[in-house]
Order: sequence, then C-alpha cells, then structure tokens
Amino acid sequence: MSSFGSFFICGTGNTTCYLFINGALQELHWFKQSYGSWFVGDYVCEDGCIYTATPVDPVFILLPIFEEARMKKGDDPGKFRQLEDIIYISGYPGCKRLLSIAENSMQIVCDFKGNLQP
Repeated sequence: MSSFGSFFICGTGNTTCYLFINGALQELHWFKQSYGSWFVGDYVCEDGCIYTATPVDPVFILLPIFEEARMKKGDDPGKFRQLEDIIYISGYPGCKRLLSIAENSMQIVCDFKGNLQP
C-alpha cells in the first residue's frame, strides 16, 4: 500500500513531498529540462519530466520535530510529551502518517515509555 504526504521540514523550513510504500518513507523529486522528451515503446512522451523516489531514513524527518517539541530552555532538559502531540503539525495533517514509523525508527535516538503505537 502506498500514499503521498507533504511535510514541513523543521530543519530546512521547506515543504517536501513524501511517499509511503509498505511502511518505508521515500522522498519525491521532480526534474524537467526546458526541452526534453521520452521514448516509451513506440510512443513519444513530449512532457519530458521525470519523477524519482529515493529512500529516506525517517530519523532525519522526525529528529527536528522531536527536538522542537521538547521545548528545551537553557539548562532545562525540556519536557516529555505524548507522541500524538509531537507529531501533530498545524496545516500538515499528513504528519499523522509518521506515527506508524516513529517507533521503529526513533528507538535508536530517543528514550520512550511504553508502546508508541496509538
């Protein structure tokens, strides 16, 4: 099963399109030259643009979100929060899809209590 999602990336400030395929996260890239076409069998595709999907480690997406949600100030270590509160980003409902991959990918960089699955 696959689905698309757009996420605001805290570290860069950009919105990027991602594809979920069988529990894996892939970043979508679009490339088009001014003049270009593709031969597909006996057909010429005049558009000439190409889409690629490259695998992304979810830690690179989730870590900036977790760091910001911690609300660390000075020597204060910050606050522990529920995963649902951390993943929710206003204006980006697709971020809820990250819940399904958060447990497996974030165990290597975060301490957590109990089961992360909703």
